[in-house]
Amino acid sequence: MINWLIAESTGNYVFPFGNPVSNSFLPVNMNITTPGAGIKGVLSIGTYPTSTTGTPNNRPLPSGLTSLVDYTGVENAPNVVDRWWVMETEWYATKPVSNITFTYRENEWDGSAGSTNNITESMLQAQSHNGSVWTPIPTGVVNTSLNTVTVSNVTVYNPVWTLVGSDSPLPIELLTFDALLNKDEQVELSWATAAEVNNDYFTIEKSKDGVNFEIVGTVDGAGTSNNLLFYESLDKNPYAGVSYYRLKQTDFDGQFSYSEIKVIRLEKAALNTFTVFPNPALDHFYVKFDEAVTAQSLFIIDMNGKVIREIAMAEVETVGAGLIKIERLSMEAGMYFVSTYEGKMQKLVLQ
Repeated sequence: MINWLIAESTGNYVFPFGNPVSNSFLPVNMNITTPGAGIKGVLSIGTYPTSTTGTPNNRPLPSGLTSLVDYTGVENAPNVVDRWWVMETEWYATKPVSNITFTYRENEWDGSAGSTNNITESMLQAQSHNGSVWTPIPTGVVNTSLNTVTVSNVTVYNPVWTLVGSDSPLPIELLTFDALLNKDEQVELSWATAAEVNNDYFTIEKSKDGVNFEIVGTVDGAGTSNNLLFYESLDKNPYAGVSYYRLKQTDFDGQFSYSEIKVIRLEKAALNTFTVFPNPALDHFYVKFDEAVTAQSLFIIDMNGKVIREIAMAEVETVGAGLIKIERLSMEAGMYFVSTYEGKMQKLVLQ
């Protein structure tokens, strides 16, 4: 690794890699156009070649990278140059903006002389990995005479970089998938992709048990795109209790994959319409809801507006559909109010 204290400077910095014996040089040129913030800011770069004839080649993989497969899950080493670059930044509050030029050797892409590569050199582009996902392929310039690829306006210095044929990019996983219960008790679903290849559509699915799913809706994909894209959908009718959500992505050829599962818990508010009887009551009374009981709690309020008892539905006896029995316990004689969570009340008299 070459560690360069660039701090808040601009200009062209050449990281001088190569072999002076064979006169084969592989510099990384970093032209900083906008300075970073940090007087101790350091940019560090390293590079190493891999076997041009290995099966698969591109090994060993850099730390943090466990595989090198394409969008279909097939080994993608034949479409990746036989070289890796590793990169670090330290002590920057704001990273600099730069144009980076990577240099590779002819035999690191060329499929002749026993190489296992199958690369069209003019289609080489840079891709980087942040430890979790590959970035989309940015706009770059290939110079096949100089064996270089230049990427402009870099602001994110991921730890792993390589050059890959843009006709077979490394897979961009789903960046995010989130489910959020809003104030209207509807579930807002949102997700983002950094790039898509042959993506036909997304299917939003939900389940009561996390095993058996039903379709909530579908959203068209972008086909093939290297842009950061955001999507959203809305489930207006989540299940009472727990709902499990997942995202299914389907390609034009019918292949599909699933996201991780998100869990939403909806505690339905107490029902608004109910009656209390007998009234007056002696040792117990009943509460009859207009529908099956889904309330989590009822409240007993005295004449001073003080909650003297909270009754959890799990603690009372259900004697019929929407009908529960509540024991008087130690409540004194007098007038009370039975209230739901949202404040709907019925008068109760205890003798």
